[in-house]
Amino acid sequence: MARHAKFLCVNVIGSFNCKCPPGFTQHHSSCIDNNECNAQPTLCGSKGHCLNTPGSYNCECQKGFTLDNSGSSCEDENECSSSAICGSASCYNTLGSFKCVCPSGFDFDQALGGCQDVNECAAGGSPCSYGCSNTEGGYLCGCPTGYFRAGQGHCVSGLGFTKESYFPAPPEEDEENLLSPEACYECKINGYPKRGRQRRSVNGTQDHQDLGLSLGSIDVEAPLVFAFNLSDLGRKAHILELLPAVAPLENHIRYVITQGNSDGHFRIREKEGLSYLHVGRKPATPGTYLLEIVSVALSHLRELPKPEAAKDLDSMAGETGQALKMKLQLHLF
Repeated sequence: MARHAKFLCVNVIGSFNCKCPPGFTQHHSSCIDNNECNAQPTLCGSKGHCLNTPGSYNCECQKGFTLDNSGSSCEDENECSSSAICGSASCYNTLGSFKCVCPSGFDFDQALGGCQDVNECAAGGSPCSYGCSNTEGGYLCGCPTGYFRAGQGHCVSGLGFTKESYFPAPPEEDEENLLSPEACYECKINGYPKRGRQRRSVNGTQDHQDLGLSLGSIDVEAPLVFAFNLSDLGRKAHILELLPAVAPLENHIRYVITQGNSDGHFRIREKEGLSYLHVGRKPATPGTYLLEIVSVALSHLRELPKPEAAKDLDSMAGETGQALKMKLQLHLF
C-alpha cells in the first residue's frame, strides 16, 4: 500500500512551489514514499536487513552483529567483552558469534556456565589397559599388581625393584599414590600379565583403595638406581619389565635402549606384549652403566639401525601421544 505525505510549501519571489518532503517523490498531485530497501538491496550490508519506513528506512542486524555509528551497516559484536559470558572458560570472539573454550580434560557446560571435568574413565570406555582413575582435568592409568606407573601411559617392574636392588630417592608421603597390596586388575600367569581378560574402567567416584587400583609411581625424571651381583643376572633375568598402560599404545610401540649400551651388554626383548631388559650375549663386567630407555612408535623403528645413533627421539616418541623416557643406573659387582 502506497504511503502518502503532505506537500511542503516553498515560498519563492512572487509565487510558491509545492515540494515533497525528504524520502517521498511527487506523483501527480501526491507525495509517495520512496522504498529505499527495494531501490538499494545492499543498503544495510551483507549482515543487515532493511526495513522501509515512511520517508526513510531502518537497518536491523543479524544475531551477533550490531549497528555501527552511521546506522546503515552492521559490525561484529564482541560478546567476549562481557566477562561473565563464559564463566570460568576462555572466551574467543568469532564473526557473528563466540566460543567458550575449556582446558584439556574439561568441557563447557552452558547450563552451569563454566568448565566441567570430563570423566575419561566413563565416557566411551576406559582409555587404560589395567584400570582407570578419573582426576580433575585428566585421568590416571593404573598398573597390574607389582608394577609402578612410569609417566602417564607405562608400567614398570622387574628384578630391579626388589628391596635388595632398588635404591629410590626418598618418596614424599602421599597416601593416594601408595600401592595397594591387592591392586590387580589383570593377574600374572607364568610371569606374564594375562591378556584377553575383560578390561574394567573406574567411574572416578569410588575410592582408589576400594577399587584396588595400583597408582604407585616412580619419578622418571631421576635415574633409577639398581645394584646387582653379576652371578644373579642370568640371561633370562628380567632386570626391568615394561608395559604400556594406555590401550592405544598396545602393539604400536617398542621400548629401545638409546644410550649407554654401545658395547651391547644389554638387550630389550618383547614377548606377548611385555618388554623386558636383560643381559645380552656379550657378558657385562663389574662397573656402573647408565642406560636410557625410550618408547618409540613402531613406524620409526626401521629408521633406527642403532638406537644409540638415533636423533630427535623426543619428537618421534612424542607422536605416540604417551612417550616414555627414563634412565637406569646399574651398579654391577
